Amino acid sequence: HHGPAGRNALAALERIHQLTTTRDAPAHGARYPQDSFANGLHQIARLIKARVGLQAATIDLGGISVVLITKRTQAMGADLFTGMGVSLADKRIVVVKSTNHFYAAFAPVAKKVLYCDSGGPIPRDHRQVPYHRVQRPIWPLDENVQPAVLDC
Repeated sequence: HHGPAGRNALAALERIHQLTTTRDAPAHGARYPQDSFANGLHQIARLIKARVGLQAATIDLGGISVVLITKRTQAMGADLFTGMGVSLADKRIVVVKSTNHFYAAFAPVAKKVLYCDSGGPIPRDHRQVPYHRVQRPIWPLDENVQPAVLDC
């Protein structure tokens, strides 16, 4: 007799067993490289599709630790890495995809912080956003702007 948590755990183990004993083909006839990184990503994708509750995974790419998460969130602290068993103490470079939320946690331990525009809905340069209903001039869209109270 198992309680709800035990039944859920057993069901998840059964789904994982089914995943490890069957082989599925990539969607739309896609072909992927046959190396350890691609195989690791394939296994992660299978777990996500199986809905076993996978929220994060770590994969190694030739000595580079990659932490993947299933829900979009900002990198607020090092626990994003350390919680997955990735120590930052021996890393020369740490990369996070985050607007600026990472700064308070990572800047004190970083030799240097670099920003990169990686594409997406909001570019790093806010002047590139096609705003239509913004009182101008306004910082950061316009240079040499004096602080002022906006009429709303």
